[in-house]
Amino acid sequence: MNKTSLALLLVLCKVSLLFAQTSLPDNNSGFYMRAGIGYAFPQAGQSYDPIHAFYSGTTNNPVSSNSTFTFSQDKISFSSGLHGSLALGYMFNKNVGVELSADMCVAARKYNYSGTTYFVDSASGIIGNRSVDQKSGMLTILSPSLVMQTAGDKWNLYTRLGFALPLNTDIDISVENAFNTGEIDIYTEKLKSKFTIGYNATAGVSYKVSGNMKVWAEMSLLSLALDADELDYVGLTVNQQNYLPQFAQNHPTVYLYKSSGTYPADNRTFAIPYSNMAFNMGLSWKFHKRTVVNHVTPHKYNRQ
Repeated sequence: MNKTSLALLLVLCKVSLLFAQTSLPDNNSGFYMRAGIGYAFPQAGQSYDPIHAFYSGTTNNPVSSNSTFTFSQDKISFSSGLHGSLALGYMFNKNVGVELSADMCVAARKYNYSGTTYFVDSASGIIGNRSVDQKSGMLTILSPSLVMQTAGDKWNLYTRLGFALPLNTDIDISVENAFNTGEIDIYTEKLKSKFTIGYNATAGVSYKVSGNMKVWAEMSLLSLALDADELDYVGLTVNQQNYLPQFAQNHPTVYLYKSSGTYPADNRTFAIPYSNMAFNMGLSWKFHKRTVVNHVTPHKYNRQ
């Protein structure tokens, strides 16, 4: 290599260095997104349904008596079942951030109550089997939360504390009365609730699988109970024939529930259970921050 080529190579290297782009060090702040699935179990649930006897369980009125009966009941939560979640968060630094998540009950658990009872009184001899199925629709809960984490290089422990804002909390109800006379009545009902703010807490662990991707697993607790607002009759068939118009002529099809009023003119509200304990897992992605660059020109370099 001659002197001219060597000099040219040195000049090119110096020019490349002068125009090099330098990045600011990553301080672990910025936006991230996570998605996951999980299953929720009833936590501190309730068992008694003032409308239909029990949310989940059985009763039996023996033929010889109208006042003595056996029963079995279970605690339930209308948020139990298969869940999916999607969240967007922002870390102020490596340890503290905020997050807004949407948790959806994509396959809610169905609860059933069944019983054999007199529908009028023991003298009438009208006995039948009642079966009540209750299930929440696409329950969605928005949760603004505070995030705290240990920010380890590979393994990371974290916790979230926040509020639970319930959306789409209607309960779909199907009631079937099968009488010993051969008649079968099927009621379709929708139970609506008042808006109430709940609380949630989460503890979990994540593992970095690449520069911006983590897998995570966590346990969460939701504390939420909603007051009943109204019960709507949306369908009624008698022996598979539509009977709702005839029923509506002599019966109300909407029942309102109040926190205060005069009984029995006003129906007293009651709590609908939504609390759960859930196990979840999924992936999270950290968005690449915009690189802050400094362009160094020969003119600026010479001035230095």
